[in-house]
Amino acid sequence: MIELGWAYVAACAGAPFSAPACKSAWTWVAILLLAIGLVVLWKLLAWMVRPLLLWFAEMRLRARAREVADADTMARYKADESKLYSGPADKDVEQQIREALLKKKIEDQQQRHHQRLGDKKL
Repeated sequence: MIELGWAYVAACAGAPFSAPACKSAWTWVAILLLAIGLVVLWKLLAWMVRPLLLWFAEMRLRARAREVADADTMARYKADESKLYSGPADKDVEQQIREALLKKKIEDQQQRHHQRLGDKKL
């Protein structure tokens, strides 16, 4: 089978490109060359882009390091725990959250209603 295929390819190699009998052989050769070219191009691009990706990662790390303040700055802006709010017991907190959410929902509905009517006062 391999010898038959080799003989077909050898015969088509000597024939012109436009020979109808060799059309499938040239199609497969073109597909094979295209696949090889794409693999080579992919490897080449990966090799060329790698330093760029490393540079982006380094810039990202530097930006992250700039976001965090040093120890002195953190100590200056530390919360004074003696001034923290000490509210009612945990039982009331759940009720207060529900009331605040209900109030916000009503305000949002009213705001949308006024906007629909063209009244822009908020």
